[in-house]
Amino acid sequence: VCDCVELCRVDYAARGSAFGSTLTWHMDAYLSWLDYCEQFVSCASENLKTSVCDAITEVLLRGSLLSRLTQASEEDLQVSLSVVTRSLQVLISERILRTFVCFLLCSDGQAALQHRLIGLCNHLSDDVCQSALQLFDVLLPLPSVVNSLLFCYWHGEVPANQFLTDEELFKERERLEDAVDRYSTVVPGKLCSCAEVTGESGIELYLLEAHRQVAYYRSISVKWEGESGEEGDASALVWGESPFLSGMTSKLEAILDQPYEINLLVTAILSKVACLSHPMVDQWMDYRQTSSVSLLSVLQKVSRDLQAHSEHSPGLLLNLLEARRRLLGLDTSDLLSMPHNNLLEGAVVLEEFVKEVASIIFAKKSSELLSINYQ
Repeated sequence: VCDCVELCRVDYAARGSAFGSTLTWHMDAYLSWLDYCEQFVSCASENLKTSVCDAITEVLLRGSLLSRLTQASEEDLQVSLSVVTRSLQVLISERILRTFVCFLLCSDGQAALQHRLIGLCNHLSDDVCQSALQLFDVLLPLPSVVNSLLFCYWHGEVPANQFLTDEELFKERERLEDAVDRYSTVVPGKLCSCAEVTGESGIELYLLEAHRQVAYYRSISVKWEGESGEEGDASALVWGESPFLSGMTSKLEAILDQPYEINLLVTAILSKVACLSHPMVDQWMDYRQTSSVSLLSVLQKVSRDLQAHSEHSPGLLLNLLEARRRLLGLDTSDLLSMPHNNLLEGAVVLEEFVKEVASIIFAKKSSELLSINYQ
């Protein structure tokens, strides 16, 4: 714990050759201590496990990290976010993982910290923003996280799976094809650069990965139970305002104005959300959903912004091709010297993300249809 405290006390004003080694030494020492706690908890009695987790909460999380996570100092925020993220990445013990998750998201009186962490994803500092997004990227697959961030805002029923007749199955397949087509054509063909640069769309790789990801998230998902309900109006929202989903949607809307690294994290987080099997996620992704906060509506808005840029910048497509080549390492020209750097990289990420979402929809829905009729 002392090494974690020292991590947060490093003098950031005195950057030099010793700065990096000092930071690394304290981080290594802290992670060694955390590993010792894991080993101890794995073979301790129930009372000792509880005592160790309580001590971690009081001394490390509340005693050291909480104050720094709520400070305005960018350096303190970056280090504290990095410490928490790295801890979650290396922890194996479910007991200690739950201790961290509960502190960050679920503890009584800790709602302010959850909102604070979500707010940091929109911090003025790109470095802090990136660190906060990395934290949520690691958090999402962990137990209880999606309930705290998303599903607690669901107000509708969870319909039970029912056997489909051949006619119903045909209609569902038609809807699936419509949904995949709507998402995959969000970006106009004239502004797509992948096939032009690589000679292929790359959709096959996304389909393979989507099937793997959907299967993985189904295996770790909480089992939701609910009464069977009739299909409602697709335009009627039945979830409350999830601050997390709202925050990620805002980040997605700004994809053409943000650095490439932040866009990669935002789309990675939203692709994880899209893989979850829950009616709230299904409604959020429903192509018939007319709400401005639905995923398709946001993507269409960004696409319209990109088209508006292309109309005022005749050379945008050529620069877009050059940007993709540079990101793929196929060209050695200096991308930073090109105009609208964030716009070009954002357009590339947008093109890839819509293909990823379309693949996830196909993998998830086709798997659900099979499981309904063959369970």
